[in-house]
Amino acid sequence: MDFVRALTETKRNLFKDQDFSESEYPRFYIDKYFSNYMASILYVSDLNSRPWMSPKQHFTYYFYAIKKGKRDFAEWFKPEKDDNTKLVQKFYGYSYVRALEIVDLFSDDQFTRMKRLTNIGGRK
Repeated sequence: MDFVRALTETKRNLFKDQDFSESEYPRFYIDKYFSNYMASILYVSDLNSRPWMSPKQHFTYYFYAIKKGKRDFAEWFKPEKDDNTKLVQKFYGYSYVRALEIVDLFSDDQFTRMKRLTNIGGRK
């Protein structure tokens, strides 16, 4: 988080001020962090189209592009867990993506029947 703080709050160039090696630079996490904000999503998209940039160039781009200011940490997007999708996967042997496509085709009665037929007993 030192790199994120340096880019957003302190605006210190850590590659010049301190001895950080380029292998210590967490490019994925910094891109993930800035992708949660409307003001910086286009910068993230622009940098994702340039995978050949070195970590130092990546940091420098953000250093001059992102405005200084404290940002609250936004929660990273996680897909919702759906019990019905897991049930369809288990009952039909489908992959998660295929089960997600067809889960809307079933009624509540059909899900109840699937639960009853796939119940093997024991504790959960």
